[in-house]
Amino acid sequence: MNASELPPQLDEIDQPILDQLAASRQEATLTQRLVLVAAFASLGGGILASTAMPEPAIAASSVSPLVPDSPLACCAPVGSRG
Repeated sequence: MNASELPPQLDEIDQPILDQLAASRQEATLTQRLVLVAAFASLGGGILASTAMPEPAIAASSVSPLVPDSPLACCAPVGSRG
């Protein structure tokens, strides 16, 4: 059984499979590098945006005239009894 001859076509099949495997490994490595570069670019953009706009945030006014501007406007003071 071990002495049987292997068909020569098997040697022709191996090389394209190995080439495809090498290409997919290279693509996976490049994808990881691209994601890393994108993450650093996003982080740098966030840092740049936070330093470029130092104004404090301002709350938006209420859209509806029936809702008070402050969420505590309709509540009684905390220390009062009534």
